[in-house]
Amino acid sequence: MKKLFKSIIFIFFTLPIFAQDPQFTQFFNTPVYINPALTGTTEQWRANLLHRSQWLAIDAQHLSTTLSGELHIPLIRSGVGVLFTHDLAGIDRSLNTSFAGSYSYYVPFKKWTIRLGLQAAVVYQSRDFSNLVFVSQVLTPSQGISESFLATSRLYADFSGGALLYNRTFWGGFAVHHLGNPTNSDIAIGTASLPMRFSLHGGLNISFPSGRDKGFIKPSALFKLQGASKQLDMNTRLSFSDFPLSLGVYYRDLIFLGGYRDAVAASVGWKVGDFVFTYSYDFTISGLTMASGGTHEISVVFEMATLAHKQFWGVDCPIFSTK
Repeated sequence: MKKLFKSIIFIFFTLPIFAQDPQFTQFFNTPVYINPALTGTTEQWRANLLHRSQWLAIDAQHLSTTLSGELHIPLIRSGVGVLFTHDLAGIDRSLNTSFAGSYSYYVPFKKWTIRLGLQAAVVYQSRDFSNLVFVSQVLTPSQGISESFLATSRLYADFSGGALLYNRTFWGGFAVHHLGNPTNSDIAIGTASLPMRFSLHGGLNISFPSGRDKGFIKPSALFKLQGASKQLDMNTRLSFSDFPLSLGVYYRDLIFLGGYRDAVAASVGWKVGDFVFTYSYDFTISGLTMASGGTHEISVVFEMATLAHKQFWGVDCPIFSTK
């Protein structure tokens, strides 16, 4: 029994540990985080704030926040932006904070536009081990299990890239994050790196008449692959051109070891001037059940363009905008 226990401890401390990035149900409300090529895909200015509180009823609670700002510069066919990400997870209070700069360049054709983007970030990582139980607290020192930690904090650079193709009714993109597989190991035995995150995403904008207004149905999907983890997010949103209310339904499936259903979600949004406020709640349908406390997300999107900009450049905004 002791040999088995020591073997388990050895495997835990020596095999590479693959961490995954924070995820968001309202992924369309954090465009710079999803794909650097989405930087500047707005009329002129856009700012996005998105906060996610996940599994608050258990120790594995996960708090994630993104804040981004973007500017569309049509004179040089470019978009520039900044992205701040804060992620706090688990009983060891695993903290990852990053600040990134993004740039995109687009080439318009008759009906389609192609856009390429790059992103560079500085990431600060820290851990709090005070709440964990270590081997030395279970086994006697004579059994010689090492707990030699490298550090409780780390600073490293990270890079990402992506591409986007869109017109007035369709958008689709591809992105790769963590191009250099940055090391994020906490212990001296073995190594651990953050695997590259590959994602495919796309959607449609289907308009229909609704009295005096025009309505829009916006189905979209996001597929992510990171290490051994595969995930598919699908959603459909309903909005109106002259009515402030928007509604959405969502489904998430984890394609891992055969795959299982993870969560369904619903959202409600309200537009006030140039601001759109959206709240969503995830209903856990996996084996974790609703005892986890579910997941809350709230987003605030500010999007505007000056009158002079509209008159001179017109509206050059992809269909996944909140407008």
